Amino acid sequence: MYDKSRKSIRCAGLAAAMMASTAAHAQVPDGTITYGPPAHSIPVLSDLMLVVLGILLAVMAYRALRAHPGGRPLAAIAAVGILGLSMMPGVKFVEKAYAAIVAEMTNPSGGVVSVPTGVELPVLNATGVTQQIKAVTPPPGGISAPTTGTPTCKPGLTIKPNDPCYVLLAPPPV
Repeated sequence: MYDKSRKSIRCAGLAAAMMASTAAHAQVPDGTITYGPPAHSIPVLSDLMLVVLGILLAVMAYRALRAHPGGRPLAAIAAVGILGLSMMPGVKFVEKAYAAIVAEMTNPSGGVVSVPTGVELPVLNATGVTQQIKAVTPPPGGISAPTTGTPTCKPGLTIKPNDPCYVLLAPPPV
């Protein structure tokens, strides 16, 4: 009997957590930009993926050092040394940081980017390969408006790696 009530409490807790995590948005649905590589793409790792790979290798090396007898002090010294090097003046591990809404193309083989309405924003090609805009789809009843930034995202536009195009999707009239 005790196990049944414990199981029921766990299930009720899980259900409550799932209901609490739902979000309700009272806004116009987003538009989309469909992109894909032009006919001649060469897949490579993007800068971000190289950083992730470096971090993964550093974590693996740290764990391997700690596994050997007498390796813990060496692993600690290596970690403190790397941290110290990253704090030295003139050493830049992160050059730019943006606190803005940016839509990114992240899949080198193509995909769809969700774009909020009513805001002009850059769509950055973060795939590491040249991409081509296949379609710009505003929300139902909305339009693709002119932008102040250039180039404007439109079907057929080719975007080089780390370059943006700009989009402004106007919501449907009320």
